[in-house]
Amino acid sequence: MKKNILVYITAITLILAGCGSSAEKSTAGVETSTATEQAAEAGSNEDSDKSFGTEKIDASKDSTNQKLSESSKENTKQKSSESSKEDTKQKTPESSKENTNQKSSELSKDDTNQKSSETSKKSSEESDAQKQQTNQKQTKEQQTNQKQTEEQPAQQQTPAPEQPASAEQPKTPETPKTPEKTDYGRILFVGDSRTVDMFSADRDKILGEVYDGITVYAEDARSYTFLIETMSSAGTENFDTIISWMGCNDYGNFANYQPHYEGLLREGKRLILCTVGPTLDSGLTNDFDKTHYLNDFQIAYNSALWTWANANGVKVIDLYSYLANTTDVYLDPADGIHYQPKPTGAIWSVIRSALN
Repeated sequence: MKKNILVYITAITLILAGCGSSAEKSTAGVETSTATEQAAEAGSNEDSDKSFGTEKIDASKDSTNQKLSESSKENTKQKSSESSKEDTKQKTPESSKENTNQKSSELSKDDTNQKSSETSKKSSEESDAQKQQTNQKQTKEQQTNQKQTEEQPAQQQTPAPEQPASAEQPKTPETPKTPEKTDYGRILFVGDSRTVDMFSADRDKILGEVYDGITVYAEDARSYTFLIETMSSAGTENFDTIISWMGCNDYGNFANYQPHYEGLLREGKRLILCTVGPTLDSGLTNDFDKTHYLNDFQIAYNSALWTWANANGVKVIDLYSYLANTTDVYLDPADGIHYQPKPTGAIWSVIRSALN
């Protein structure tokens, strides 16, 4: 038991001393031997001394263990601190690198997505522009083909198949266009015996009577002088439009009327001239009529009338053409100058229609 205690004390002493020098080891050995001898001498002491030695050994053990524990803790703390610092240093750059790489990756992704979106938009716009150009080209080609088809001769076009009569739909009749009616205002009509015959079968003159809103002055066997008299008696200031069916009794001479017509135009009057109707040479019975009422004279008069009227923008009612081709009225074979049947209202209707 004593030996074991001594051995244990020796071991603790060596641990505390560490790796001392040789001299220290020798001194420790002497001290150990001395302690051993002292312990041997003390071994003969009473049990109380043994107990006291045991308590010292236990106290030494506790002190040694405490010092070892504190030293171990300090070493552990120091190593842990150094390890923590090294780990922190090592982790910090790595973490910074990872964050940098992560941010760089996210920025790269954003740039890539943005560029991809812009590229997609440009591609879409280019595609739309190409489609629009293609549609425009197709439209132009269709228009060109349509024009070529319309310009082809009728015989080259394939006729459409005839549909059965039951499939035909009735055509809606077109509404006739109503011509614009000229406002002639107050109208004065001047004529000779042929004008009297339009309203009466046995009278020889009509002076100032109104028919269909038109004031009529006419008398048998009158020429250009009657026009001058009528303008004076009726008063040109009372009328806006003058219609003349004169000339049959002037034997082909239009020149007598020309200065008077020009005077009416200078007054601002609207002038309408009627060509004289044809005569029947075979119906002329006396020598005077045969030399003054030939149909050639009527043609010559009308030719001069047309020339002057066209030059001055004057309206002409072509009664000669109507009377030469109508069956409504005809030249009286007994005299070759007047028309039958009287009254010749059909001629008046033609004049009225020309005004509408």
